[in-house]
Amino acid sequence: MTAKDYRDVDILPNSAVYCDIPYKNTQGYISIFNHKEFFEWAITRQFPVYISEYNITDKRFKLIYDIEKRSLMSHDKINCKKMTEKLYWNGI
Repeated sequence: MTAKDYRDVDILPNSAVYCDIPYKNTQGYISIFNHKEFFEWAITRQFPVYISEYNITDKRFKLIYDIEKRSLMSHDKINCKKMTEKLYWNGI
């Protein structure tokens, strides 16, 4: 497991990659994340790439799992809203 920029990670042959990217349209991240550039990178890989996100509208990615969870980013831990986190796959 690593917290490097995805472009800087050496990925070994026959690997599967899980990416927990900054969720689109959310706040609280230190740096700006280019989602469009990341999705282009992920879809062109020749190995499985799994991505956690609230919603990927790019039809090239396949939704394979979703789960409803409470948002832990809320200041109100009792009445925090529920979100559906999803796991997508690049189809490889």
